[in-house]
Amino acid sequence: MNGQLSVMLKTDQQPVTPHTLGIPIEQEHGPTILIMDGQLLEKGLKERGFSKEWLLGEVQKQGAEGFKEVFLAQIDSRGNVYVDLYENKEKRHIVEERPLQGAILKKIQADLESFSLQTDNPEAKKLYAEQAANLQKTIDSIIPYLK
Repeated sequence: MNGQLSVMLKTDQQPVTPHTLGIPIEQEHGPTILIMDGQLLEKGLKERGFSKEWLLGEVQKQGAEGFKEVFLAQIDSRGNVYVDLYENKEKRHIVEERPLQGAILKKIQADLESFSLQTDNPEAKKLYAEQAANLQKTIDSIIPYLK
C-alpha cells in the first residue's frame, strides 16, 4: 500500500452525460472541404446532407456571387461554413456601408435630443443636450466622407 485514497461519488451525485441518459449524439469530425479553387466538391456536400442551393446561399452571405469566386470553403461538424474568397471584397462593403453609418449617427444624435426633451432631471437634460450638440458637430465634419 502506498497510502493513496480513491473516492467515487455516489451514483446520485455523479455528473450526467448524454451516454448515461441514453441520448445519441453526433460524432464530431474534422472540417470537410466543400469548394476548392472555385470547384464544388459534391461528395463532401452529399456526405454532410446539404444541397448546392444551400451552399450557394452560405457562400453569398459571405460576399461571393458564386462558387467560382471561392478559393476554399469548408464546413465543421456543427454546420458552420468557413469561406475564403479569391478577392478581398471588404472595400466594396465599406463603400456601401458609408451612407448607413451616417444615418446611424444621425439617429443617435436625434435620440440624444429626444432624451433631453423627455427627462425631468436638469442634469441629465443638460448632459443629453450637450452630447447631442457634440455629436452633431462630429456628423457635420465627417458627413462629406460618408457619401
